[in-house]
Amino acid sequence: MTAASEVMATLCIAKDLMALAKVSCTIGREVNTLYGETYNGVKQMKENQFPDGIDPYKKPGDPSSGLLWGISNEKLAPQDSGDKKVQAYNYRICLTNNPGNLIPIPRPANFDSTWYELLLRLMKQTGKTTLNDYFIWTIKPNQKTDTNNENGFSTDMKGMNRGYPDASYADHEKIIANHTDYTKGLLYFAGHDQ
Repeated sequence: MTAASEVMATLCIAKDLMALAKVSCTIGREVNTLYGETYNGVKQMKENQFPDGIDPYKKPGDPSSGLLWGISNEKLAPQDSGDKKVQAYNYRICLTNNPGNLIPIPRPANFDSTWYELLLRLMKQTGKTTLNDYFIWTIKPNQKTDTNNENGFSTDMKGMNRGYPDASYADHEKIIANHTDYTKGLLYFAGHDQ
């Protein structure tokens, strides 16, 4: 089990224990006005939004081709409203530029380059084409990094954790596997796509 799946499993066990003890809990974002708070509810933050003008269709300009992977046709909820969604999940990644510590990033068995087409379109639209534009690189000892999500398309697998808090343990494993495939695929894509 990975560290991320251990954390997720621990959260689910805690939720299950609360249910058995008949302790109520809330999953998702509470409406901003419920407790008079300002940091809860739906937030539309400019730094994590896509700019206008990025074509969302598999075949640009053709709605009949369907939406790109990662695009939802769900209506955007009002600012500060509540919903049952939870913050996107991701893996914090340790990378290195030290050849003695280096392990090559292989092509994942379930690699699907279409998962990253939206990233290519974002790069083309914004002109931001370096890895520094899409990853946070915190330098750690021994030439290692703590790599995290940056910008609208990065290590967060947005929207793909829906249902995780209430899912079965089998479904938890599927969601974890999808996140693992996505993250490994993103690293492989960043290193190998033209």
